[in-house]
Amino acid sequence: MVSQITPEDVFFSHPSDPTSAKAPRAAQAAGGSVLNSNDGGRGPSQPQRMRLAPHQGACSQTFIRGNTVVQLRPPRHRIDVRVAAAARRVLGELVPTVPVLERTVPRPVSAAGMEPWLVWPASWGDGEIIPHEGDEGGTNDDRDRWLVYTMSRMPGQPLSVVLEQHHVNSPREYGGIGPDNTPTLDIENLVRSLARDLFARPIGQHVHRGQLGEGRRIPLGRIGSSFRERVVQLGEELPARFRPIVNEVEPALDHIEQLPWVVTHGDLCPQNILVDLVENNDSRSGDAGSERVTVVLRGIVDWAEGEWLPFGVGLYGLETLLTCRHCRGDDDKMVIDYRPDADALRKAFWDELNAMLPWLCNKKKRQAVEYARLLGILLWHGFAFDDGALNRVVNEGDPRDEEELAKLDLFLLGKSRDQKDEMQGKDAAKRRGEREGEAKESAQTERTGVKL
Repeated sequence: MVSQITPEDVFFSHPSDPTSAKAPRAAQAAGGSVLNSNDGGRGPSQPQRMRLAPHQGACSQTFIRGNTVVQLRPPRHRIDVRVAAAARRVLGELVPTVPVLERTVPRPVSAAGMEPWLVWPASWGDGEIIPHEGDEGGTNDDRDRWLVYTMSRMPGQPLSVVLEQHHVNSPREYGGIGPDNTPTLDIENLVRSLARDLFARPIGQHVHRGQLGEGRRIPLGRIGSSFRERVVQLGEELPARFRPIVNEVEPALDHIEQLPWVVTHGDLCPQNILVDLVENNDSRSGDAGSERVTVVLRGIVDWAEGEWLPFGVGLYGLETLLTCRHCRGDDDKMVIDYRPDADALRKAFWDELNAMLPWLCNKKKRQAVEYARLLGILLWHGFAFDDGALNRVVNEGDPRDEEELAKLDLFLLGKSRDQKDEMQGKDAAKRRGEREGEAKESAQTERTGVKL
């Protein structure tokens, strides 16, 4: 999303003069107050520098103020603090503190070239808080006021940034485009940490399906309350090659619902996984190219789409971590494929998870978890996000859906788009051959009839 803020509501000084007193004086002259971490941002004080976060999400606008994150969200992308609180309770310091809804502000508009020195204007005062219950947001609300949340700032950098740098700098044999003597990126530690902390740990505070829903202590979210209807819709509207998978999952829904229900991240992708890098040398080899950089998990952010779901549904996120992107030679189109070490990383993940959850050795329970994993892939990549609408099944031929269809091909059928194109080409050639054979046979029959 383009960085946005209401120009009339922002006062700033030139970035080359960050200590300038003009900004607070200008704010006070206009009736504004400055945001200060010592008073919670609610009263006039000395200015506290607040800047746009370097990495922005698609559904919010994020600022950093010291050790605090200030995030603006339209009502349709509000945070369910009950889920955020559960995630914090279960995962501890791996997730931010529970977001606090501070106030609402007028809907931001584009402000290109906005300076990073911001103060909290009086017009951002205590606006009417939009109620949560029964309010699904929407364009009218989005035009009126946005929600302002504060939460703790997490350490680390997004895994997406690390992977992009790795692609540029790493040896070709590991999927990069750099020279062969550069360090390799080791994410096995990260994969094991996710198995242990993000997936196994919530089992300790799971609930059963009967404890969820209307009138219960724990609500059902958008996916948890509708995945049966969504599976039916997928079976009717997904491209035909995916429907056998849907037909396998649908009869297993009862078994999936009997699994423990755990707090589940709703957008587990490299952008929302924060990591640090630790350099280490591989003692098994003296070559310079044996240097490795280990990726260490520091946090999981953006729980706005999170909810309670059956254990295993959240495993959709593992698949994305095992992929890489590369250019297809013939037209320079980006293609999604599994990493060269994907099988080894998958084994490491399941080794760790099995060690933490011995009940996965039960064949029936493991099968239910596998169906839950397939369900998660179908739900997360079979429906277009469409700014949070989540009601349209991805469609072949729609350019907006190309990436999700490519992921479904890879995650469900084990074929990259290159392989799919090749197979489609072979199938088309086979069908042409069959049609040509039928035409020749028909012509031969006609000639034989004429002779008779």
